Amino acid sequence: MKVYRIFDLSFACTFPIEGLTVLAQRASDWRVEVETQALPEYELEWFHSWKDPNGDEVMACAHHGEAYLLRFSGLACFTIDFNSRRVSVSPENKCPESTLAHLLIDQVIPRILGHQGRMVVHASAVEISKGHAVAFTGTSGRGKSTLATAFFSAGYSLLSDDCLLLENRDGAVYAMASYPSLRLWPDSADAVVNESSVKGARYSEMAHYTSKRQLLFEGGGGSASPHWVKLSRLYLLEGGSAQAGSNRVEITAVGGMTSIMALIEALFTLDVVSEKSVRRNFDVVRRVSGGVIIKRVMYPRSYEALPEVIEAVERDCRASAGGESLPSPKK
Repeated sequence: MKVYRIFDLSFACTFPIEGLTVLAQRASDWRVEVETQALPEYELEWFHSWKDPNGDEVMACAHHGEAYLLRFSGLACFTIDFNSRRVSVSPENKCPESTLAHLLIDQVIPRILGHQGRMVVHASAVEISKGHAVAFTGTSGRGKSTLATAFFSAGYSLLSDDCLLLENRDGAVYAMASYPSLRLWPDSADAVVNESSVKGARYSEMAHYTSKRQLLFEGGGGSASPHWVKLSRLYLLEGGSAQAGSNRVEITAVGGMTSIMALIEALFTLDVVSEKSVRRNFDVVRRVSGGVIIKRVMYPRSYEALPEVIEAVERDCRASAGGESLPSPKK
């Protein structure tokens, strides 16, 4: 059983996890094990489900006392016991270990941290200058991963393409990535980044039920120590260009309830029903939104527009630095 690091959390797991840093230590914060049976249905109280655009259930959540169960339809159930800090995984339909690993680190663990009062959001992020990052969030399909890949291909350091932990520290917001990777549809992978040009990285299957490809970095792409960077900007990705039929890239300031609701929608949450959880989510979002500049970016949805988006973000960050130039990205 190996011990892995994701964010600043360590966990021991009985099946292999690609893309994470393996720790030499034996002790861990959490333990993940495969079991043949999930919690019995009669012991569970189902309270929420997530559905795809066709109305089919993708994920559902139930609880029994302090234990929660996340069911990914047709794939696996994950029982989360906060008292013992243990996750029991019950595969369905011979779900492969690679898919179990994807669900664990990209869905379950972020929700565990969120349930513990930490702010974990669906967001991609790159280091725009030494110790300073920008992040991009938006609903699924808005292009978070593609935009992060474009910055990465332009020479900026990749933090994450989908998941970010945020904390307000004395009025400033700091970010930590789950782990560095790029998850792309085949056309984006071919158009934006070439696997052979990235040292120590390779494409692998993200999960057996999707054609998305995942670029993973050798050794987890990081050290055994968690890495925090100051978040200079948080950009909300909108679906179209600034004006209908326009090729312009436009960045505008947002604030108040607009930014708070956008961040609420971006949260990884486990319990979205109980009053305690809802209040906790609003409190953590208010703390973070008050410590970082949040802006909306609108741009044409085409690969040809990505260099202009990068230039617009660079100009926006220079403006906040009093006109000082940003260090050139490492080529």
